[in-house]
Formats: sequence, structure tokens, C-alpha cells
Amino acid sequence: MRPTIKIIFLSLLLLLGLGKLHAQTIGAGEVSSIEAKAKQIEQNKIRIAQYKQQLISLDSAYKAKLQTLNIELQQLIKERDAIIDDMKKGAKCSQCGKYKSEFEKKGEDFVKHLGDVKGYAIPATTPELEATRQKYNERIALKRVQIQNYQKSENPALAKQKQITDTELATQKLCTEITAHSKSYDTRVFEEAKNKNNQWAQNLLTYVSPQLIAEDKVAIYKDHAQKFQDEYNHKTDSIKQAVREKVEEEKKNKSSQVLANDVEIVTLKRDLENYLSGINPKLNTLKTEKIKVDLMLKKPGIKDSVKQVLQIQLTDLVKEITVIEKDILNNKQITKNKVTALESKNAMLKKIIWDLTVNLPKLEEAELNTIKPYYTKVIADAQNGAVKSAADLLTAKATYKSKIIEFENSQRAYVQVMDKEVNRMLTAAQSVSCSIYNEVRGKSNANWNEQLNCVQNVAASAKASTYNVFNAYCTKEFSQGSGLSAYKSFINNLSPEDKAVVKKISNLNWFESLN
Repeated sequence: MRPTIKIIFLSLLLLLGLGKLHAQTIGAGEVSSIEAKAKQIEQNKIRIAQYKQQLISLDSAYKAKLQTLNIELQQLIKERDAIIDDMKKGAKCSQCGKYKSEFEKKGEDFVKHLGDVKGYAIPATTPELEATRQKYNERIALKRVQIQNYQKSENPALAKQKQITDTELATQKLCTEITAHSKSYDTRVFEEAKNKNNQWAQNLLTYVSPQLIAEDKVAIYKDHAQKFQDEYNHKTDSIKQAVREKVEEEKKNKSSQVLANDVEIVTLKRDLENYLSGINPKLNTLKTEKIKVDLMLKKPGIKDSVKQVLQIQLTDLVKEITVIEKDILNNKQITKNKVTALESKNAMLKKIIWDLTVNLPKLEEAELNTIKPYYTKVIADAQNGAVKSAADLLTAKATYKSKIIEFENSQRAYVQVMDKEVNRMLTAAQSVSCSIYNEVRGKSNANWNEQLNCVQNVAASAKASTYNVFNAYCTKEFSQGSGLSAYKSFINNLSPEDKAVVKKISNLNWFESLN
């Protein structure tokens, strides 16, 4: 891309009745940002000059302070060494306890001092020597730490140099941002131009889209009506088959219950017979014994003691016989009740089986009634929809020639606003030697011309024609949502089945370009 292109104002367009101009483009903010950043660059240049003047004095002051600290450190070391030397040589006043080096530091004579105070020089003790050395070593260490901390602290000159560097980098960044803003302007305004072009193309297609939609709806509604009828017929067969299978299954289930009940009846009777065959021999034996006891009691001349024993035996036999006979009667009654109940169930089950067989047509009809109203309605609705859409198709004719002129004038007015804004960007950018992009005008006009040419091809070739409706660029542009957005939305909201119907009646190349 070429960042700078000379702007040619289109003032002649004002004489052609372009109407009301657009106040600004969507990229107006980018223009203002470029102008503001250009002013910042000018201010940065002034700051950099000021910072460079301040840099010299700040660096000198920093170095002077560091030199002072180093001198103080050397003085401490020298002072320590001198005092230690005095202490070792015995250069300490016996009266005041001060060392020779301390007097020399103040410019006084140590010998004269000794005479004045009538003292004499004495050596320091080992503890005094070590204490003094420790004291000075601590002071020296502190001074070194002070120097290190000062060296670690930021040199104001370095900070000022950093300000200069940062400001220069900020200036470079601002220049980069100016270029980026101009690129963003090109991108955003071209996107806005495409959106406007798309909106204008859509407006031009206002009277074309309804024709396409109405024609598609006629085909879709007819297809719906046939599909609903086929679906109803298929479901009718399926429902009848399902009802028959369900009835047969129910009959089979009931028959199985009848068979199970019959088996249970046989089992109950067999169990009763088995029970009686087992208990009757015992009962007969007891009855035989009872007869024998009765006969013995009837014999004449039987002793009372024997009679008493026989009487007790007879009583026990009678009780046991009574219990067994009662149990037999109870078992017979229970078996009878169960058999009767099972026979009643079987009678009811057989009636149900008969009713299921006789009422099969009614059951089928009842199930069909769950879907029949729905299909009656949707088939009628589809047929009515086809009739209405056919009527809409007849009324969807109009002209859009005046709209073409209107939107071409709108495009010219919009480009003129672009030119003014780009001229402002150029003025600001050139004043600070920054480059900008300037391609949006040509791209916008090219896009509009493509859109307009695409629109003019739609009505005649979208459906029954075998010719290409659009050139290659139209296929791409419209596939991205330009122009026929209303019709594309209609297509995109169709079910796959309805879309297949529309595709069948459409120009194949054109239809595929919409998806």
C-alpha cells in the first residue's frame, strides 16, 4: 500500500444536486485521534529539548555527591589507620585520654598539649585498641552501605535520559498509531461503505425479493400439502397396524391368563384329591377302632374298670375323627371357592377377548381421530397458503430506476465526506512526518459499482433462467450477506426439505451463491 496519496476534492459534485451530505463517516473518531496525536508529537518535541537541557546539570550533581561520599569513606579509613597507629605507638594523653591524631586533625600540637595539661603519652590497652578498631570499622561499613545505596538509587540524569528516550519512543509510537488510525479509518469506513452499499442494494431489491419469496412459497406450500397427505396416509396404515398388533397382543395376554387359570384349577383339584387320598385311610382306621370300642362297651358283664378305660378311648377317637372330618370339609370348601373365582375370571377374560375382536374397527377409528383433525387442518392451510402466495406474486411488481439515481447520489456525497476527512488526516500527519493510508475512496466506489451491477441482474435470472445471475464477484459478495439479505434470510430460515424445493425451481448457480 502507498501511505500517502494526493487528495482530489470532488467539489463539482455539489453542482449536480447531490442532496444532503453525510455529516461524517464512522471513521471521524480516527481522524480526531490522528490530529490529537500529531499535537502530542509537537508537544513531545518541545519536552525533549527541555529534558536535554536539564540532563547536564542533573548528571553533574549526581556524580559530585557520589565523589563526596567516596572522599568521606577514604577520610574515615585514614582516620582509623592514624588512631590505631597512635594507639599502638603510645600517642595517648594520660590526662584527657585523647590521641595525637585527634589533635592534629584540629590543627593542635600534641606535645604542647601534654605540657599544658602536665600529662604524658601512654599506649592503648588491647581492649581499647580492638574497641576503637571495631567502632571505625562499623562507621566505614555504614559509609560503604550508604555509597552502595546511593549507587543503586536511580541517577536523576539516567531518569531524565529515560524520560527523553521514553518520550522519543512515545513519539515513534504516536506516529505508528497515526498510521494505524489511518489504516483503521480505511478499514472501518470501507466496512461502513460496504454496509451502506449493502443497505442501498437491499432497498433496490425491495420489489425483487418479494417476487422470489412468493414464487418459492407457492412451490413450498404445494409440496407441504402433498407431503402432509402422504404422511397422513402412511400414519393411517401404521396406526391401524399398531392397533391390530396391540389388540392381538392383548388377546394373547388374556388367553394366556385363561390358560394359566385352567392350569391352576386342575392343580387345585389334584391337590385336594391328593390330600383326601392321604387322610381318608387314617380316618377309616379311626372309625373302625371306634366301632370296635363301641362293641366292647356293649358286651354284658364288662367290668367297670375296663368300661371306664374303653369310655376314655372312645372319647379320644370321636374327637380325633371330628377334627379330621372338619379339616376335610374346610379344604373342600377352600378349593371350591378358588375354583369358582378362577372360573369367573376366565369368563370375564373370554368376554374381553371377544370384545377386542368385535370392536377392532372402533379402536382403529378412535386412534385415527387423534391425528385426523391436525392433518385436515395443515393440508387445508398449505393449500390456502399456495393460493395466497400466488396472489402475492401477481402484485410484487414495481420499478426501482429512481432509487438507483438516489443511491448513486448518496454514494457520491458519502465519498465527498471521506475526501474531507482524509485531507484532515494528511494535513496532520504531514506536519509531523508520519505516513497514512488512503485507499478507501477507490475501494468504496468499486464496491458500489459491483453491488449495483449485481442488483440489476437478479429479477430476470434468479429462477427460470439457465444463465449465470451474477458475475464471480457477485457470487462472493452476495454469499457474505450483501444485497438480497431479506431473501437470504428467508432461505436460511427454511428447513432442509423446503430449501430443497426452492433449489429445484431456482437457477442452480445463483442459489448456491446465496449459501
